Amino acid sequence: MNIFFGVFLSTLILFVANILAWKMSIGFLGLDIVQNDKIIETSLNTYLLSFVHSFAVIAGLTWMISQVMPLLDKYRKRVLFIFILGLIFSIYARGVFYVLPWSWIYISIIWDSFIWFIVSLVLAQFVRPKHLGSS
Repeated sequence: MNIFFGVFLSTLILFVANILAWKMSIGFLGLDIVQNDKIIETSLNTYLLSFVHSFAVIAGLTWMISQVMPLLDKYRKRVLFIFILGLIFSIYARGVFYVLPWSWIYISIIWDSFIWFIVSLVLAQFVRPKHLGSS
């Protein structure tokens, strides 16, 4: 139950940060998604699917951590492992799925690295090895 709460809390952080980034890019920077000369509004269904996607990514990340848990006995190692995998996910997603200018891709990766660092601090606190020497 403790791990589920950590995954849920980390997902919530990632989800809210992505919505914040989305709203900032629309509000402050004036970026709109236009299709057939119409601005596309984000629906509740899109937000729910985004939350489910974030939960699946973090659950998969937690599974990866569980596979190498004996090596991640210290909090610092777990944070670094989660941060590096999150950054790899971010770079892959921004490089493959987005058609934006390179400057926006770089800004997105910097934002994502900051958010993944926060997520890694939270998730590493909840996902711990069970042996006595771990911290």
